[in-house]
Amino acid sequence: MRNRILIRTPQSKVFCSVLSFIYFCFSYYRIISISAEIASIEEQIENNLKSIASVEIDIKNCDDSKEKERLRKKEDRLLKKEEQLRKEEEQLREEKLILLRKSQTSVAGVTPQLRPFKLEELVPPMEVTPPMLNDSEPEFVDEEWLSKNVEDILYQYGQVDEVECRLPPTAFVRCSRGGKTRALTEIAQRLKRIVDTSVIFVSFNAFSNIQ
Repeated sequence: MRNRILIRTPQSKVFCSVLSFIYFCFSYYRIISISAEIASIEEQIENNLKSIASVEIDIKNCDDSKEKERLRKKEDRLLKKEEQLRKEEEQLREEKLILLRKSQTSVAGVTPQLRPFKLEELVPPMEVTPPMLNDSEPEFVDEEWLSKNVEDILYQYGQVDEVECRLPPTAFVRCSRGGKTRALTEIAQRLKRIVDTSVIFVSFNAFSNIQ
């Protein structure tokens, strides 16, 4: 068997980069589609559980043996449906995880190239600017909420950790698309204007306007 030597020309690099980009786009849209399917299945499971609970109540209150038998068969069908839905959900989650892992790796052996790091590009933490706000009005962050939370944060900012009393972190909990990122951005901008301190925005989202 002959040994084959792959010579990577500039054209082949471009072609592989295009393939990598196409695969990334496919993976991104498939992940979105899978997320929507998972949400739909979760809703079906919730509705199915409500139906099972309703049937169980009917069985408990039923005195007719034939009707009770019919209800038990209905309950069995609902339980099987729930099992099937959970299997589908598990498969979709596994597929999503695989796509997320693959999207982080290269296609056809192309490794993303990072530009050289320049030390002079670093700035002191005090000079790190918070993310910019867009022009739209925040849907869930009003002035009263913002002022109260900034006041609480400033109070904690002036405290010192002690052995007996540790300063707790501030956390904001909200459902998806509920305005958490916008709230943190508003707080960062307000703190930067009020206090001469370092306000650094770190995002764990899959995307960010900070490059």
